[in-house]
Amino acid sequence: MPMKDSGIEWIGSINSKWPIVKIIYFSKLKTCGTPDKRVLEYWEDGKINWMSSGEINKDLIYEVEGKITELGYKNSNATSLPVN
Repeated sequence: MPMKDSGIEWIGSINSKWPIVKIIYFSKLKTCGTPDKRVLEYWEDGKINWMSSGEINKDLIYEVEGKITELGYKNSNATSLPVN
């Protein structure tokens, strides 16, 4: 099977038939207002993944840095996106 460089050092080579594309080309991106970071009840012990705009530019995202609470979610204009 012919291989090509993935462009990501730790991944190495990938199948040459696989395209390398930015997430914007195969996914819908949404923006929303971040819950107030001064309100600790929105963030402490949060269980809901919260992706910041700075994380979008990462090559790969396995886990997001932030998590918000249900109260934080209700006090933002966020919308949940389906897993797939």
